Amino acid sequence: MDTVGRLVAQGMRVPLGQSVIVENVAGASGVIGVGRVARAAPDGYTLIYSSLATHVISPATMKVPYDVVKDFSPVSFISSTPWVIATRANLPVDNMQGLLQWLRNNPGKASMGTAGSGSPSHLGGILLKNKTQTEFELIPYAGNAPVAKDLVSGVVDFAILDPILALPFMRSGHAKILAVLSDKRMTSAPEVPTIDEAGVPGLHIAPWQAIWAPKDTPAPVIKTLNAAVSKALEDPAIRKQLEGQGYEVGSAQERTPEYLARFHQAEIEKWWPLVQAAGAQAKP
Repeated sequence: MDTVGRLVAQGMRVPLGQSVIVENVAGASGVIGVGRVARAAPDGYTLIYSSLATHVISPATMKVPYDVVKDFSPVSFISSTPWVIATRANLPVDNMQGLLQWLRNNPGKASMGTAGSGSPSHLGGILLKNKTQTEFELIPYAGNAPVAKDLVSGVVDFAILDPILALPFMRSGHAKILAVLSDKRMTSAPEVPTIDEAGVPGLHIAPWQAIWAPKDTPAPVIKTLNAAVSKALEDPAIRKQLEGQGYEVGSAQERTPEYLARFHQAEIEKWWPLVQAAGAQAKP
């Protein structure tokens, strides 16, 4: 997020005619930073560069001191990163149907690494179980990097990973990628089939990023900020850097505040029931 946020901020400087400072605010899975913006003056000078994790999952897995919908004004959707299903290199499968058959032949014996309770990979594992009626163990880690490490070394059988982590291992032969969890193929790896093509339609997991302002930010200010974001994302150099890292940049229609409001609500409706059913809790 830091890398992409700085690219967008850089592109916003010219249309706004001023510098845009990026400040990383760590703590409580993003709750501290999001809360700071919720309490900020609605003047357009304090924004939150946020994500699926902070604007959907955190409010579902922990108590937060703000209303994630009512306390913010949507500015613009930025991009999404469809994740992939990857397996250890020596797993005896070559596609999703082979993986599902292997899971059914070994019920409860297979292991899938996740980035921890309430993470997109954890929820994706639950969604995979529900959609395919398979059973496997979910192994929590402190983030995706240690998951990838143990996948390559064969400690876990498969994982749902960010393509930025997984693609180098696929290309070096240290892991296999069976599908991208989207209805569109990746521009960075067009040879990888979509999960719909692989036979598990609808198993879509694409962590995304977007920008919000505090609630009650005046509409003309939102319009100015939105135009600056769009200008940044239309810059060929910025788009090339984002797409080269596996990010799918939002289209012009997807960059409107109205689209972000609808999209955010749809994501809440998709993930919150799953979190509740799973009893997932994030560490504060």
